[in-house]
Amino acid sequence: RSDAGSVKERMEASLQISEFGGTLLASDERDHIYGLLGLNDLPIRVDYSQETKVRDVYVEYCRVVLDMLREMDKRSYIFLRDAGVGVFNNNEDLPSWAPNFPERATGEPTLIFGAKLRLVYLEPKIPFASLSGPVLSLAVVRIQSLERRGGSPTLKNLTEEGEVRNWCQDFVLRHESYPNQKIPALWVLFLVAMRMQGLVFDTSTMLLLQHFVGSLKYAIPNTSTERPRVQFARHMKTPEVKGISVGVELDGSQNPAFMNWVSPDIAFDNPSQSLENRMFEVRARLVFLLRRNYNARLFETDGGFLGMGPKLCEQGDIICLVDGYEDLVLLRKLGERYQYVGPCMVLGVSSAYIKNQLAAGEFEVETIELI
Repeated sequence: RSDAGSVKERMEASLQISEFGGTLLASDERDHIYGLLGLNDLPIRVDYSQETKVRDVYVEYCRVVLDMLREMDKRSYIFLRDAGVGVFNNNEDLPSWAPNFPERATGEPTLIFGAKLRLVYLEPKIPFASLSGPVLSLAVVRIQSLERRGGSPTLKNLTEEGEVRNWCQDFVLRHESYPNQKIPALWVLFLVAMRMQGLVFDTSTMLLLQHFVGSLKYAIPNTSTERPRVQFARHMKTPEVKGISVGVELDGSQNPAFMNWVSPDIAFDNPSQSLENRMFEVRARLVFLLRRNYNARLFETDGGFLGMGPKLCEQGDIICLVDGYEDLVLLRKLGERYQYVGPCMVLGVSSAYIKNQLAAGEFEVETIELI
């Protein structure tokens, strides 16, 4: 077949296959690219001569990727997911924005937050990314800057005395309210640590939240008497799942009360034991989900937002939305250009928030150069 549909399908399949280069070990770092050329249609010429450096191969790979994406009219710069000097130990052979397949192949995980942001939906006329040698030009929106850096929010770090717990406790005590979220500061911390873009009021999430808050045992700020009450039902209850539902008393305080209901159908003889068994499962899941944060750090922006990003992020890094990537990212200014630090998330920075700030003239789209 040679119709346009099949050509596009082959191109998409080739790009997907090429991403596996970051999962395979190779004695020659160029083979993370070269080793899969027999399985895809990327027009890259194999050259093992000493004149062909690792940087040359990866820049050429990204140039081919951009050319194919432009031909498909698709903005998904896949190489940014496996890149970043804040995510991986800096490989001086590669530009900061190029996929660090050598480090990725050693088992170092990438950071994915699932924000599903698209700059082109907010500003359709932005230019497509372009390459000039090892310099990547692309459209971005600067949002805020990283002001305070915390640690890795695993459950162990959050609960045991130490730098991470103290940092988080300080954040909670300083935030009687959050910039654009009407939820307690402990709930904000939960959402960021869980990599959730917003609160989902279902049984599974609320059980995790209940156990998270109970495990931390943090002091909470005194709620101002002038703070307006939340404008919805005082009591909310989740649907029953596996015989258990969760209720919350939403009274505008920093410490809403949780209640659990256990169905007689599963706990007629011993409801306490049934609840205890279920909470053991919840704790195990919470530990598992938070353990993936070992290579990430919490941070607070200069606007008072809480976020999480690469383990090697630094104060002064700039939170941006860039064209072709669905998560927020951190950039680091170097002279007139920037380094790509890696993906991040900031609770409350949504498409709607960015769109409103663009409309108000608070944000603007610009084209920058990454090295």
